[in-house]
Amino acid sequence: HYFHEIVVRLPKPAKTILKKLSNHGIYGGYDLQNDYPELDNCILLCATETKTNEDIQNFKKQLAAVLTEN
Repeated sequence: HYFHEIVVRLPKPAKTILKKLSNHGIYGGYDLQNDYPELDNCILLCATETKTNEDIQNFKKQLAAVLTEN
């Protein structure tokens, strides 16, 4: 079993991006600014053995889509 976490800094407010992802049925991570104000626009992502390559590719596609929305 594997457990991986990564922090990603987004070019837009994390809260906005996470809300848009949730509209697509995706829990897109944790907004780190809630606990660490200096990490604004940063999210903590986690992928475990429960996520397939298809899940990760779908997340990548949806994240790219919401980042390019106006």
